[in-house]
Amino acid sequence: MAHFKIKYAAVLPRPHQTWPLVKRFWPFMQPYKRLIGVVAALMIIGLPISVAAPFLVKYLIDTVVQSGDTRKLFVIGSALIGLTLFGQVLSYGQSLLNNRFHLLVLYRMRRHLFAHLLHLPTSFYTQHDTGYIMSRQRDDLKNLSGMMADTFLRAAINLVRVIIFIGLLFYLDVALAATGLILTVVFFGANLLFSRPLRRRNEAVQEAETKTSTAMHEGVIGISLIKATTQEKVELRRYVRALSEHVRAVFRRDLLEIFSDELIGLAATVGAYFIVLVGAYRIMAGESTFGNLFAFFMYLSNLFGATGSLMRLNSNLQRSMNSLQRIYEVLDTPAETMTAPRTRHKPPQCEIIFNDVSFNYMPEVSVLQNISAKISAGAQVALVGPSGAGKTTFAHLIPRFYEPVTGSILLNGKNLREMHLYDLRRLIGVVPQDVFLFDRTIRENIAYGNHVADPGDIEKAAVAANAHEFIVEFPNGYESKIGERGIRLSGGQKQRLAIAREILRNPPILILDEATSSLDSASEALIQEALQRFKKNRTSIIIAHRLSTVIESDWILVFDKGRIIEQGRHEELLAQGGFYTFLFETQFKRGLVVTD
Repeated sequence: MAHFKIKYAAVLPRPHQTWPLVKRFWPFMQPYKRLIGVVAALMIIGLPISVAAPFLVKYLIDTVVQSGDTRKLFVIGSALIGLTLFGQVLSYGQSLLNNRFHLLVLYRMRRHLFAHLLHLPTSFYTQHDTGYIMSRQRDDLKNLSGMMADTFLRAAINLVRVIIFIGLLFYLDVALAATGLILTVVFFGANLLFSRPLRRRNEAVQEAETKTSTAMHEGVIGISLIKATTQEKVELRRYVRALSEHVRAVFRRDLLEIFSDELIGLAATVGAYFIVLVGAYRIMAGESTFGNLFAFFMYLSNLFGATGSLMRLNSNLQRSMNSLQRIYEVLDTPAETMTAPRTRHKPPQCEIIFNDVSFNYMPEVSVLQNISAKISAGAQVALVGPSGAGKTTFAHLIPRFYEPVTGSILLNGKNLREMHLYDLRRLIGVVPQDVFLFDRTIRENIAYGNHVADPGDIEKAAVAANAHEFIVEFPNGYESKIGERGIRLSGGQKQRLAIAREILRNPPILILDEATSSLDSASEALIQEALQRFKKNRTSIIIAHRLSTVIESDWILVFDKGRIIEQGRHEELLAQGGFYTFLFETQFKRGLVVTD
């Protein structure tokens, strides 16, 4: 998969540090700097219009009206209308290009973030819930407009406008300008005081959004369990609690934002009234003219608009900084290591050796301790033991879903760490208990992992998995969509599609977690028949729940409390009269299953 090669600083900036975040975000905007250049040109071209219009109005009122020259009146009026129309055209082009720039940057950011998520280790997904991940990809990315280059460009242009307007105000009337400037500075300074509180309240809103997304996601994906256990009211209360927290957080943030915006409006209104009163007095005293006051008022209005825009930039910037910081929490998480050289060699047989391997999810909780075992090439090895003994974790270390804390795992004599992850994982087929299927066609699900397979090979794999018969009964056959997680299929049908998928990939290693869910006898017989064919001449690691699987295995590893306490063949282990004998008598022999 193509993804961006973008360098990031190793340390996440502390809160309230703006420029380090902007510098980290810049690589996503840099490819579109020409587009930003055009936007900047349009902004600069439009700047003289806001400067020229008030002077034309002043000339119109003080000179043209007094002279009664209708020709000049028509010319000046036409010039004002023409400037206004030209300004609107520039504004339209600027908005259009701005929107395109935002879309392109967010597209690039979304693609990079999703690519990074796909390359993160499995441990990341065990430590973070779906709501946390989805809120970064969906909600936080939408908030980044305040960090875009055009935002800072607009701020720079508005700053230039502020300086020009202040100069022109002093040029027109020093006394009025001093009055207006004092009012502007006072309210602008007051607005800056809201910076940190706004940021903290934005953080609270975004965390509340994450909790709400998680509650909604779990309510949707767990709907069958919710209905089966009549927990609709419980889940509704849980969602309402999260939603209420979100509403309170949004209200507290909006309270501060609205107060800040109203403060800007108050500054503009009070300042305008005061300037009108002072200006009227100066006209009455013969120290100014109506045209002068009108032009002054237009410049002051433009000044308030520019300063108001700068003030609003602050709240938008705080929200964007919070979101960008949360996104970098994900981007700063190290991806799986892919540094080993690639190889296209696919060995027909694979031997796996565990050398004194230990593993833990958390430092204080040991899951596997000093595991040493040899899985011979082509052998069927059964993993047995009570729930939580470490069987599934042992199997997950082979495709490097997790990395051992100590010890090493060898495949045909080569340390797994020295193999490229793609080369390792294409040697391994995994059929889990809880089969995952995409909301795509049956053909696409079987061909997942081998997209170049031709239709004939896909159908052969389905036949070998005893799936072809039920597939052709669908109205659209292999082109039928099966719903989210294969909801339109039975448990047995899902299992057979998963087996067909691995048959098509044809890996030399199979990791199988036998289903503990009860299937009808016909489905179970079809699945077992398909598995028996598929396991031939492959190295098979099976988390066993069935007596027949255990008995027919070439080797059995007995797990208890994170250790392999016994290993051998079925008859040998029974003869020892140890823990395996206890499992055999209490669970397997009675037809019960052992879950992990």
